Amino acid sequence: MKTVERMFEGPLDVVGDIHGQIDALQNLLGKLSYAPDGSHPENRKLIFVGDLVDRGPDSVAVVEQVMNMVRAGNAQCVLGNHELNVLRNSKKHDNNWYFNDPAKPMNGQRVATASERATIRQFFAGLPLALERDDLRVVHACWHAESIELMQRASNSKWDVADHYRRFREETEQELDSDGLLGSFSQEAEEFGTLIEYENNDPIVHWPDARLLPGHATVHEARQMKNPVAVMTSGEERAAEKTYPAGGKFRFVNRVPWWNDYHDEQAIIIGHYWRLADMSIENKPRATGIDLFSNARPDQWLGARNNVYCVDFSVGGRASGHSHQICRLAAVRWPEARVTFDDGEELETEFGNF
Repeated sequence: MKTVERMFEGPLDVVGDIHGQIDALQNLLGKLSYAPDGSHPENRKLIFVGDLVDRGPDSVAVVEQVMNMVRAGNAQCVLGNHELNVLRNSKKHDNNWYFNDPAKPMNGQRVATASERATIRQFFAGLPLALERDDLRVVHACWHAESIELMQRASNSKWDVADHYRRFREETEQELDSDGLLGSFSQEAEEFGTLIEYENNDPIVHWPDARLLPGHATVHEARQMKNPVAVMTSGEERAAEKTYPAGGKFRFVNRVPWWNDYHDEQAIIIGHYWRLADMSIENKPRATGIDLFSNARPDQWLGARNNVYCVDFSVGGRASGHSHQICRLAAVRWPEARVTFDDGEELETEFGNF
């Protein structure tokens, strides 16, 4: 695997997190005038920010379409945290389409066959963590120079990204153990372990008096920030002041708006963070933890130089019953810095006004 690969030159369309929503993907590609193989009459190319899978009805179809376009030389894709979960054999409450555990619900998802699983895994293992060219960078969650340097120094041609993840995790565990920080974590796990994960249950009913566990907050922050694969695929995370439910378990760290400290000239497009096209919506698809976009309109770029844009517009929330008007699939057209949604609506953005 490569940590950072060279991105296509020329005009691009950078597509946000798809999360198994094959209809949204096909609608968006049609609005952007792409053929099924990813070719375009104006020789534009596609870039995918990762999180192709989980939550939606047909992750297999999404991966097959993206994979075919990549193989045709018309698209590139970076690794997201949901693809990483597959490579790590990490079973989550929304990825049973891949693992096919009979003890877990399918949630209406198409289940991958054994041969499909093998092909999908091979495709994921070959994805880079980031793409870069002179004017633009693409990463799923966080462009983190220190993590990129660590990964490049640790490069091992015989390892895939899951091997690197495990190696950094093992080193962190050894450090936490030698520092004596696993003791309180273990005590909390013994007392509250059955409450931390609620999976498909109502988290309020599951743990009505949920509380922050400081030992978990310390350990979870270390496990995240000392692992460059985790940082690039799921972002900077720091100990939270209170716990909150997300993704089937209670969380003890908060996501951090790392872009406020990004000062490079190259623009960055990311996914991962569940942005909304309508800021007035109160019943948000993912109203958990700190809202990183509470003061940022959907037409605004982020950060110190206004050159970081999140193109994840929460299409994964459709699987939870949220409407197509609230949860949308989008692409940033580059270099135009214009956003196109899967229903054809276009949004002009304010890029680089600093």
